[in-house]
Amino acid sequence: MTLCTLRRVDSRSMICNRCARLVIAPEGGPAIAMRCRATKPVALSNVPTPDYWPKDVAGLLIPQSELTPADMPCPSRGEAMREHVPCDLCGQEGTTYTVFACSEHTECSLIPRTKGNKLRDCLHCSTRREPSPPKLYSLPVVSQPVAKRTGPIRVGLLTPDLGAGGAERWIASLAKYLPRDRAIISAVGVVLDGQKWDPIAREITATGTPVYGTRRVKWGLHPTANSTVTFVESDEEATRRTVESADVVVSWGIADPGRLLNAANWHGTHVVVSHGSSAWARNQLRTAAAGATHCVAVSSDAASAFPKGVKANVIWNGSELERLAPTRPAVEVREAWGCTPKDLLVGFVGRLSPEKNPLAVAHLAAALQRRMPLSRVRPVWVGTGLEQIVPGLKAHARSIAGEGCVWVPPPPHIGDAWQALDLHVMASPEEGFSLVVTEGLISGVPTVATRVGIVPDLLARWGPLVVPVDINPTEDELADAAEVALSDAQRPNVRRARQIVWEEFSAARMGARWAEFLEGVV
Repeated sequence: MTLCTLRRVDSRSMICNRCARLVIAPEGGPAIAMRCRATKPVALSNVPTPDYWPKDVAGLLIPQSELTPADMPCPSRGEAMREHVPCDLCGQEGTTYTVFACSEHTECSLIPRTKGNKLRDCLHCSTRREPSPPKLYSLPVVSQPVAKRTGPIRVGLLTPDLGAGGAERWIASLAKYLPRDRAIISAVGVVLDGQKWDPIAREITATGTPVYGTRRVKWGLHPTANSTVTFVESDEEATRRTVESADVVVSWGIADPGRLLNAANWHGTHVVVSHGSSAWARNQLRTAAAGATHCVAVSSDAASAFPKGVKANVIWNGSELERLAPTRPAVEVREAWGCTPKDLLVGFVGRLSPEKNPLAVAHLAAALQRRMPLSRVRPVWVGTGLEQIVPGLKAHARSIAGEGCVWVPPPPHIGDAWQALDLHVMASPEEGFSLVVTEGLISGVPTVATRVGIVPDLLARWGPLVVPVDINPTEDELADAAEVALSDAQRPNVRRARQIVWEEFSAARMGARWAEFLEGVV
C-alpha cells in the first residue's frame, strides 16, 4: 500500500508530494497519511477513521514511529496496533495502524478498542487529571436491560425538500458520516411538494441510500433528466418506502409528520429535529413535537424553538472537512473574481435571501471604505438565490457600496472561496445553526456574527471565537466589530477557533454523536 508523504504549504494545509492533493491540517493538528487518488475509506470494520479527519483520508495513520504525542487523534493516547491489510485500490498488501483510546474518557469512546489488545498507560492521565467535557445531550434512563442489537441502526429520514440549505447539507452529511457499523440512513423521503435539488440528492444516493419523492415541486426547481430521485405517486407512498426498513424515523421541517407516519403504519421511535429558531420553525414544531418520542436541536438557539416544556437534546451540526480543502491559490481565486491581492474582501457566504441579511456586507464595506480611504474595500457574495430576488438585491447592494461589488457562485470546493476572503460576516437575525460560521472559522477567516444559531454556544463555551454584533446592526456597529476582528489582538482567537472547530464541528464528529444518541433511544 503506497501512502502519500505530506509537506506543509501554509498554516491551513498540507500537500501530497506524489499527487499534489491538498489536505486541511492545522498547525499543531494531527499528522495525516493518505492514499493517492483515494475517494473512500478502507472497508475495514476494525480500523476506525478519527472522527475529525476528512473521510477520504482513508483511516490511515502515519506509522507510530513517526508520531509524537501531539499527533495522536485523541487526548488519551492509547497504543497503536499494526495490521497488514490489502489496498482496495491496487490489491497489494500493506501496513496500517489504528489507535486505541483510554477508556476513562468519554471523548475517547468514539475510537473502539479491539478485544485482547492491551492498552498501555494513558499519557493524558499521567500528565494531568481533568474532568471529561459534559455531553451535549442527555439520554433516557433505561430501567430494563435491552437486547443487544445485531447490525447498525437503520434511520428513515423525512424532509420537506432537498434544497441548498444547512438542513439539506445535514442530511447528506449524515448519509456519508454516520459510523456505518453503528447507524445508517436507510432511506430519505422528500414530501410536501419539496424541491429536488439534484446535487444534494446525488450525494445522498452515492452512499447507497435511496431517495423517494413525488414529481410535484413547490418552487419550480424541477429535477434534471439524470436525477437520482426515485419518483412515486404520493407523499404517503414516499413515506411508506422510507420507513419500511427503518428502526427509527427522523424528521424535520414537517408540521404534521404524524399524519404521514400513521398512513405508513409507523408507530415506533420518531425523532423530530429543529433546524431553526424563526416563527416558521416554531409553528412547525408546535404540532410535530406533540407526536414525537424524542426531540433534537442542532444548537441551543434551535432548541428554544420547541414548545415550552419540551426537553430537546442538542447535537451540533458538522462540516464536511474535505469540502473546505482549497484546490487553488488564494491569489488565483481573487484574480478570477477581478480582485487584487491588496483588496480587502469582506464576504457573505450562503443563500442570497432577504432573511439572511446579505446587504449587511454592503453596508460594512461602505463604512470601512470611509474609514480606510487609502484602501480598496470590496464586498463579496458567494452564493445563489431565487431568480426573482437576486437582480433587485444586486441593484440595492450597488446603491450602497458602489460598483466594486463582487458576485460569484459557490465553487465546487467552497474552501477556494474561504481562503480568498479577509473577513466573513454573518448578520442573519435568525439561524438554526449556520454552517458558514464554523466553515469560516475552520478556514481561518476572522468572523463577525450576530448572536444566533451556533454563535451563542461558541461564545458561552469558548469565548470570543467570533466578534459578535447585535441583530440588525448599524453600519458603524458593523465597522467597529470588523476592526476588532481584523486586529492583531483577535488573531490568537482566530487560531484557537480553527483548532476548536476542527475537533468539535466536523461531519464525522456529528455522525458519531448522532450514533450515540440513536443507540440510546432505539
